[in-house]
Amino acid sequence: MDITSTIGGISSPFLIGLLVSAIKYTGKVDSKWLPMVSMLIGALVGAGWAYAGAFNYVIGIAGGIALGGSTSGFYDAIAGGASSTDSAKTEA
Repeated sequence: MDITSTIGGISSPFLIGLLVSAIKYTGKVDSKWLPMVSMLIGALVGAGWAYAGAFNYVIGIAGGIALGGSTSGFYDAIAGGASSTDSAKTEA
């Protein structure tokens, strides 16, 4: 792993989160599908890493899917996504 793949790995969650936020604000995709969109964008980023030569395609795409999934969870935590504890607080 060289410095290029390290920089790409650090900036990729920001890029994925930014693209998912942009898609969310258009209102064309239901919010329940945004984690899948995030993982799809992650897979595309992983394929880009593989194309650049940082990884082979299997590792790049699998890593991108995992990164997209973790980015969507991180985004939901910051954006105040509903959780079971949040709904319990509002009902009380």
